[in-house]
Amino acid sequence: MTAHDSEPTATDGRSRSADVLFLASCWAVACIGAAYLIVPSGILPVIRRELVIGPAAAGWVISVPYAAEALAAVPIGILLDRTRGRRLLAGAVLLVVVANVVGAVSGESGRFDLFLAARFLGGVAYMAVWLSTIRLVSDRFPDRTATAVGLLTTSGPAGIAIGLSLGPFVALRSPWYDVFWVLVALLLPAGLLALLATRGEPSDSARDVRATRPGEALAITLRNRNLLLVALMSFVAYSLFLLFSSWLPSFFADGYGFSLARSSLLASVFPAVGVLARSGGGIVSDYVLGGDAKRVLTVSFAALLPAVCGIALGPSAGSLVLLLLAAGFFVQTGIGLFFSYGPKFVAESAEGTAVAVLNTAGLTGSFTGPIIAGVIVGTYGDFTAVFGYAIALSLLGLGCALLLPSTAERSSG
Repeated sequence: MTAHDSEPTATDGRSRSADVLFLASCWAVACIGAAYLIVPSGILPVIRRELVIGPAAAGWVISVPYAAEALAAVPIGILLDRTRGRRLLAGAVLLVVVANVVGAVSGESGRFDLFLAARFLGGVAYMAVWLSTIRLVSDRFPDRTATAVGLLTTSGPAGIAIGLSLGPFVALRSPWYDVFWVLVALLLPAGLLALLATRGEPSDSARDVRATRPGEALAITLRNRNLLLVALMSFVAYSLFLLFSSWLPSFFADGYGFSLARSSLLASVFPAVGVLARSGGGIVSDYVLGGDAKRVLTVSFAALLPAVCGIALGPSAGSLVLLLLAAGFFVQTGIGLFFSYGPKFVAESAEGTAVAVLNTAGLTGSFTGPIIAGVIVGTYGDFTAVFGYAIALSLLGLGCALLLPSTAERSSG
């Protein structure tokens, strides 16, 4: 559907309500998957007590699915270039259901090893859900890809919010492992709706299944300078997102003397604005700037710099909230664009692999950001140097944005 359509149907005969249902169903599946990844965080003390595990093992409960995502992203992306998006989505949803069922059963029986294996499977399955929904949404909205994919990416922060609140809600009323049965109850109808809404999509029928050899698709992606620049920006954005999300409560408690409860509440402002930022970046790119994603990325990283510097200076509490809103908004604006903008630089036969590379770069940033911040705090004893690292990352992201061409053009191979 183009921006100038005045009729309530798309040019190929689809109704706008069908488009909304399509996007909403993909969003719901991705959102529930994201909730699964984070859901143990809110009930970790209960899990530790019931499974009799220490803090290190408890950390693995949260980290394992993200490690699985990082390991599985490129292989799944290569698979996506050689199969149909809807078929992959069906299998991925089924695997997420299996991971939840095994998680519930192993939790009830006290089998920590099986519980951890289920978490790993869930991480792999969620990555398949994520990549297949991006492919399906991109194909459904070729003229408004940035807007559609930007809206899809809001499933991440929404899922995190749902997962963090769902665990304690269930654990107060029934055994903690019942939360996985609740997720199954949510996922099954959402998955069925998504499969019904995506029938007859280009990824599933009209478009030929890609014949590119796996190694060739990866080589096409890794040889593309512009795609790698977008991947580096993905690394920067996710590094900053997790760095701030994980360390801001400690910064507020140490630097301002706030209680941990107040510090955590204040820090939640940072990721919360992601729902607006991730969708807003695509909307501005498509409807205001005529598809100029580079300008959005450049402005977002340029605006991020003074916000980070302002937080580092230790302003008053009121100013701090405003700066957090600004920093959280601008660091997440690009996240809604990376997965629609970056793949436009590579041949269509390598699109799935390109999205997977972007995801791997972002996941690497998610891992390294909090770890590097912790090393810096341990070395220097305060947060000043951490903000220096954040400023350096912001400058790196800005430099990458400036090096990109004004118009994304596909390479021939």
